[in-house]
Amino acid sequence: MKRLLNNLTVALALLWCLLVLLSWLLSAMMVDGVRSMLSSEGIRWFLGHAVYGLCHPLLVWLLMFAMTWGCVAKSRLLTGGVVRRGAGLRVAALLLALCVAVVALLTALPHAVLLSATGTLWNSPFSHAFVPLLCFTVVLCCVGYGLAVRSFTSVADIISSLAEGIAKAAPLILVYMIAMLFYGSFCYIFTFNA
Repeated sequence: MKRLLNNLTVALALLWCLLVLLSWLLSAMMVDGVRSMLSSEGIRWFLGHAVYGLCHPLLVWLLMFAMTWGCVAKSRLLTGGVVRRGAGLRVAALLLALCVAVVALLTALPHAVLLSATGTLWNSPFSHAFVPLLCFTVVLCCVGYGLAVRSFTSVADIISSLAEGIAKAAPLILVYMIAMLFYGSFCYIFTFNA
């Protein structure tokens, strides 16, 4: 998997470089609707918009999923062989039930806080916060399980598991960044809304 991500990163970077060169060639040939990334305007656009092009909910979701996976892996919830596994599963199930009950109270009642102005779940605060709520619930259950089975013995262990998830997802974050640079550049070159 790591080799695949490395190859994908290199391929995306090369495609982005080719796109930049293609933009220069097409603009030199005076093709309508094409802007060069190597012109003064293109360089100003790239340096001024590169960070904004990376800012997208997908990046936040990627980081959240990475932290969640790190916590799941370090808590040993998915692996057997823990002596107190039954107690850990009961704690995790109790925390899951508590989270589901809280979300149900915030969404199922009439005029609930997380419903839209029209009273639906679609395009509401709940639908916008679904991924963070899901990740928080899984992390909470894994932390409860990890504390019950002693795979987490301190707050430092919990924080370490979250950070380790991000470290393992670093190649995906790099792929995301290059892909978003490619996409933003493509939209700029061919005068889409960028």
